[in-house]
Amino acid sequence: MTATFYEVIENQNGYFGEGWQYPVFAIALAGLLILWRRRDAAIAALYSVIMLIIIYCPLTAGILMGFMGENVYWRMFWLVPIIPVLGVAMVEFIPMVIKAFCGIFKKDGSDRVIRTVAVVFVLAIYGGLLYGGGHFVYRDGNVTMAKNMEKLPPEVIDVIEALNADYEQAPVGEKKVAAVGTIVPFIRQYDSTVLLAYGRSTIQKEDKSGVRGKLYMQLTATEHPGYKKIKKLLDRTDSTYLIIADNGHVSAERMGGFGYETIYDNGAYTLMKVRKG
Repeated sequence: MTATFYEVIENQNGYFGEGWQYPVFAIALAGLLILWRRRDAAIAALYSVIMLIIIYCPLTAGILMGFMGENVYWRMFWLVPIIPVLGVAMVEFIPMVIKAFCGIFKKDGSDRVIRTVAVVFVLAIYGGLLYGGGHFVYRDGNVTMAKNMEKLPPEVIDVIEALNADYEQAPVGEKKVAAVGTIVPFIRQYDSTVLLAYGRSTIQKEDKSGVRGKLYMQLTATEHPGYKKIKKLLDRTDSTYLIIADNGHVSAERMGGFGYETIYDNGAYTLMKVRKG
């Protein structure tokens, strides 16, 4: 039982980290249990207490860990309504605080005590959130502004724009491209009219024995690619265009000897196209 309880505490610490959200939630819950006036506040407090008992009780925790595993028991804390309880608590306490600061008390001392306790809880919640509630998301390089509205690497956009411009001027077959794996996930995010010889499902698939899997391996993962094999696989997938990485193993010069010409090169990727005839 003791080991199970310590496992719960470890999951709690791993889930909440060093933030003060959980202690502030505990303050709000305690306040609701003492000062609740409305039915919805009582329900929120009661539900939270029941969930916390289920989560921390070694008996129920042991049963739940047997089903879901010890390493993911932290997911049980998803069921604790931290944000709703904080909201309900502030809605419940703030009117008391306003009346307290305005000096509107009943003559008996009990009402004065209640409003004073409400002030203490509100100040504790606000203080906890301000001090330990997290940091501004745009500080310390946590978030960087995208260089384009599409939020995609600019070299990807450049090469797809070059592909579209070439296809409009001299369309050959379908606008279908075989590309190295590093650019595949971005292509159809930017332009869904571009067809892919293989997609993310092929890249993620462990078995690369199919035509698409073999083409991906030759273009991306094979240190010494076979150019005749690449040409054959490109033909079998009806790929009109080819995008290779400039720092990759596939050489644009070697592909030129197998019927592909360079259309565009931005230093990161080279766009090639099958020659007419």
